[in-house]
Amino acid sequence: MNHMAKYWPLADIHLDRDSPSLVYSSKPLYRFAVEAVIRSFSNNPRCPSYREAVEELPLGMRLDLLAEMCDYPSLVEVQLQILSDPLLFNSANQLQRLHDLQVSIFHSSSLFYFEGIRRTRHLSYKCAMQSLSKITKRSPSRLVIDVLRHFVRVCLYHRMYEKAVFTLKLAFCLVVHDYGRTSALYAGTLEDLAILLLACDQVTKSMEVYAEAQHIYMQLYGSRNLQLSLAQGNVAYGLCLQAYNTGRRDRALHHIALGLGNYKRNLPWEHRMVTQVSRLRTTIDLFTFPVGGNKENDVLQVELFNHKDIDPLSVKDIGYQLELIQHWENRSELELTKMMSDMYVLNYAEFM
Repeated sequence: MNHMAKYWPLADIHLDRDSPSLVYSSKPLYRFAVEAVIRSFSNNPRCPSYREAVEELPLGMRLDLLAEMCDYPSLVEVQLQILSDPLLFNSANQLQRLHDLQVSIFHSSSLFYFEGIRRTRHLSYKCAMQSLSKITKRSPSRLVIDVLRHFVRVCLYHRMYEKAVFTLKLAFCLVVHDYGRTSALYAGTLEDLAILLLACDQVTKSMEVYAEAQHIYMQLYGSRNLQLSLAQGNVAYGLCLQAYNTGRRDRALHHIALGLGNYKRNLPWEHRMVTQVSRLRTTIDLFTFPVGGNKENDVLQVELFNHKDIDPLSVKDIGYQLELIQHWENRSELELTKMMSDMYVLNYAEFM
């Protein structure tokens, strides 16, 4: 690590600049250096010399390293340790970037815990809430959308159906505003809705929404496109639907295990289908299976929305909605406060 870090000034000279650029810059040398360091770090995350070397780097470089770490679950603890450094908060110019990194890091941590063993799922919820709390009006739209889409699944796992519906509707508002209704991201959000509908025991509607997502993918990529696996969207949905229709959790998991075994025998381990089917074991935990022929009352009573009637909203417009999600149990008080505030603004405007 020290051997690699000491050559960073040479990268600066080569690029003819005084300060490091963002990780996502078009300047390749600096970005390759960051990626190489983090890749090595991820192979030995507990090595103290790596951490010491990172702490010696300039603030801008540390922030770039933090951003790159979001793709490595083994570095979650390292990210949180670096974020605890109070010196990171001393630069006003870096404050927004730091907020966005905090959102990314807590989001990455939430994904890590959610895909792990069941007893760590409560940590996924806590990290997701932390991620939501760090979002600002200037946060990147795509980052906020990713956070909201994942939080829907976290809420479903904890049987928070109303909260999941509200959050997914908000994600749709952002997607429609910034990407449109014919984008791949809109199709992916439709797939999230299909899973939510399945969790709410609305199988027919779920299949209809999933078919709509597939139509968008087909329009974007075509049936003979080289990215055929992407054109198929969430290719594991069919297996998930079959598993859910078995009617019992143990049968559903057995069905998925059989499917996973078949795919592993015929496809390489890193294939997209193998990865998605492996994650279905987590997805099954989002569903409640009938007990004695009856679904849970909170599933039956949840009020859904029509995604075709969604109004577009930007990140700047959703501050109040994010506050509602974070204080869901007290949302009636927040709604009353906002209503009184809106009435005051209206009356003041009329008076003037």
